[in-house]
Amino acid sequence: MAFEPEINRAICFGEPMRCLLPVVWTLAQAQTPAMPALTPPTTSPQAATPAPVALAPVQIVLDEVSLKGGKFKSKMDKASLLKALTDMFQQAGFTVLPSSGSIPPNALQMRFLVAAIHDRYDRVAFQVSGRASEGKNAKVNENLPGQPQRIWFANITAARSGIDEGVSEIHATLAAFATNFYKWTSFALNRPYANVVFPMTFPPAPEATRINPSEFHNWSSVKIKSDGYRPPWPVEALERRTAGNVLVELLVGEDGKPMRAYIKQGPPELYLHAIQWAMGYEFEPAIVDGKPVKAKFLFNMTYQQSDLERFSIR
Repeated sequence: MAFEPEINRAICFGEPMRCLLPVVWTLAQAQTPAMPALTPPTTSPQAATPAPVALAPVQIVLDEVSLKGGKFKSKMDKASLLKALTDMFQQAGFTVLPSSGSIPPNALQMRFLVAAIHDRYDRVAFQVSGRASEGKNAKVNENLPGQPQRIWFANITAARSGIDEGVSEIHATLAAFATNFYKWTSFALNRPYANVVFPMTFPPAPEATRINPSEFHNWSSVKIKSDGYRPPWPVEALERRTAGNVLVELLVGEDGKPMRAYIKQGPPELYLHAIQWAMGYEFEPAIVDGKPVKAKFLFNMTYQQSDLERFSIR
């Protein structure tokens, strides 16, 4: 099953495990033993019955779902997100434990935080953070140097034009995080691995609004047509006195208006603010053979120390 967000390109920026998950997945691919060469059997053995694979029970926890913007109320809430994730794992053959209460030591616990903002320009910026661990490590807060890994982290910050498209992207991101958590932890913890099929239980994005990144031309000579509306400086960044650069990948349409954005790197306190700000820009259309085309490029959002001083809370 293919999910629309490109998760591996924009996860795990946050501390404490920077860029851990793509590394684990790469190792999983690299260390898979090669299949031995097949030789014709000398007899006609009976077909072997595959050994049953034990699927560890899972516990799915939505620690926080923060939705800002009135239109979210009829589109998405904490209960519906949790139900969709639960249905997805149950239909794949897992036992899903209650979100609250104790968890067996060998069960897999997945915890998520979801923050999303829908603005007056019909843009949705969102951040999904997650962590996975066995039940015996559910209360562990970090991986200690020199010790076996006990927790797996993931983080993606992105934006999409349109409330329906944004909600669908959040759904797909949560689904991809959950299924990849199972794959990563199954390999790393040496558990039997089954090719589990996870049905998509979230409503899909409208066909007409789906984005295929391969349709976008790589572009470097970007010309700004108009600056974006700059949202209020994030309180967390002010409190921590965070400045610096945030690198954003933008996908823009033939009209030069952003359709989707991803955070590539930068201070985590500025992620949501930067992606909102970047989506408000408008660019001169990219031209190929005399015609405007869809384009994708990297865009740097700069947060200066002088601005921090000006907006600082006294």
